[in-house]
Order: sequence, then structure tokens, then C-alpha cells
Amino acid sequence: MKLRREVQSRAPLMTWTTPAEARERGVSRAVEILSGQEMLSAANFAEFIDGSREAVRAMHQRNEVLGLKGANGGLRYPKWQVGSESGLLPELPRLFALLSRS
Repeated sequence: MKLRREVQSRAPLMTWTTPAEARERGVSRAVEILSGQEMLSAANFAEFIDGSREAVRAMHQRNEVLGLKGANGGLRYPKWQVGSESGLLPELPRLFALLSRS
């Protein structure tokens, strides 16, 4: 007995774009993500963790917190790296170590 597979297409097939168009979409999406409410400036992140901007910068240099370069050149710090007890996720330094090896 043969099984017949029915396929329903909900999304259009892939549309081809140039590398420049794909890059532009990627940059637009990155700007959207980095300007979201979950991404904080150094000052706001410092307030969020009850610290100082200098402490945040030092933690970033020691690979204890993740800072992503924003559209304006400043670093943005995701809120998700702070646990429920206002402490930084303990595995972040290990993550940085693993990423630096690849």
C-alpha cells in the first residue's frame, strides 16, 4: 500500500534576492533587535543590575556579560543574561570561552 503525501503550501516559495538586498535585510533586522526593549545601554544595564557603568564595562572586558555593538556604535546589553534573582547567568564566562575557541 502506497501512502500519498499531501503538501499544503502556506508560505510562498523562496524568492531570490541579490546579496546586497539580503545584507540590507540583515542590517535592518539587527537594528530592530538591538533597539528593542530587551537591549539596554551601559547606563540602563548598570541600573538594572544595581551597579555602575564602569562596572558594566569592566565585566564586559572580562567576558562576564554580553555586549553587542549597536547601530550608533555603543554597546547594548541584553536583559536575558540576568537571572531571576538579579544575578548574572553563571555560565556566560564558559560560553565566551567556548566561542573564542571556534
